[in-house]
Amino acid sequence: MASRRRTIVGSPLTPGLLKQLGLFSEFPPSPNGFEPGGNWVNTYRVWTCHGYRKSGNHDVGFLRIERGTGTPNGTFTLKADQQIDHTEAALNIIHAEIECRRDALASPLHWRLSSRFVGPEGKARSGLDADEQVRVNGDTIEVTTNERTFKREGSSRLTADWCLFEAVQRLPFEKESHLAFDVL
Repeated sequence: MASRRRTIVGSPLTPGLLKQLGLFSEFPPSPNGFEPGGNWVNTYRVWTCHGYRKSGNHDVGFLRIERGTGTPNGTFTLKADQQIDHTEAALNIIHAEIECRRDALASPLHWRLSSRFVGPEGKARSGLDADEQVRVNGDTIEVTTNERTFKREGSSRLTADWCLFEAVQRLPFEKESHLAFDVL
């Protein structure tokens, strides 16, 4: 019996490689009048690559980020909704509301996040629920998860993964940028 060989990806997942793998044909254009510092909604596909070009790669969900109106105190809000399909048909649903500084990193000041799991019959798996509230106070981060509070060391250059989606859009397109940051 002939062995069936899988071809490994063998390099970082660049936009060019993702195009070769058939994930998209062209990037969608930005809407007319798009202002990265204004109000907008972007939806992203979540795709996993298990290291091979033609097997084990799947669409597993989406991430939707909405940038809302700023406040007079120099902040703006991000709302993030993410759904990820896990094994055994478990769906993880996350909703977060984040208040961010109007700085280069969209540094989070505080947020509320809820995480829920739903089983294959649409039934809640409540033992896996998590509710989180976080406040950044200078060099201290105070985290309350399911009514337990703890503190961790913060950073003056703190950002978070979803905040970076917002911050990158404001970088100059035609010139190289370097940002130093600590990701939460």
